[in-house]
Amino acid sequence: MNFRALIFSILFSFPAIVFADISKVVVLDSDFKVQKTINNEADLRAFQKLWENKDGKWTQRKILMRYKLDITEDGKSNRWLYSEKGWATILSMKVSKQYQVNSIELNKILGIED
Repeated sequence: MNFRALIFSILFSFPAIVFADISKVVVLDSDFKVQKTINNEADLRAFQKLWENKDGKWTQRKILMRYKLDITEDGKSNRWLYSEKGWATILSMKVSKQYQVNSIELNKILGIED
């Protein structure tokens, strides 16, 4: 096998990493009342860009997460707990990482005021 064929087979043997497109985000307050539904393309793209860059951390800090985000991608919805300070964690029975995002920009998109 020549070098060119080897490189070609390596490049196309592994599946590409593709982020699923987010199709809807619903923001709920602490009383589970819908505060905002995001389903327009521009806001979804801006949300997705920030969301994909969230930074996961294991922390023992107790963070009050007043909001819930129902994020739909590929037809599946996941609920995340969210703090206006930019912390988020997926709602789960297991201990989960907490993620930090740019809260100033994300809160504007979500319609959340400090």
